[in-house]
Amino acid sequence: MKFDIKKLLKSLLPSLIAGGLGTVFVILDFVNYDSLNTPFLTPPSYVFGIAWTIVYILCVISTYLFLSLTTDGELKQKGIINYYINMFINLLWTVTFFGLGNLIAALILLVLLYLSTLSMYLTYRKVNKLPSNLLIPYLLWLLLALYLNICIVFLN
Repeated sequence: MKFDIKKLLKSLLPSLIAGGLGTVFVILDFVNYDSLNTPFLTPPSYVFGIAWTIVYILCVISTYLFLSLTTDGELKQKGIINYYINMFINLLWTVTFFGLGNLIAALILLVLLYLSTLSMYLTYRKVNKLPSNLLIPYLLWLLLALYLNICIVFLN
């Protein structure tokens, strides 16, 4: 497998945009996350930044591998579009939760984000197990996020 800067940029830029812009809304914290009632099993605040950084890095590597290993043009297009949609939904969730404080709309977006990630996993799996397996931590992290978001909706 030969290194390809175009594939790297296609993989890297959506995560940088989603992560970077999302971080702005988390830092601004319009909803004042610390004032929300949170459930049992809520990780300390510093864990979120570490976990999301790892998730974004794994998404970039996974997508790069997928693009590098895929020979089917239609499957490649489906995978990259799904990834871009995933990063867009990811950013929308952050803006909706932290920027707008709309916890119910954020929950709906989080369900869509999980389904989008699952679709990425299944698409990448058609090519090779490694790119899809790199998305498993993302799927697990989103399950925790769903638990937290559901509980926060009901506790607030």
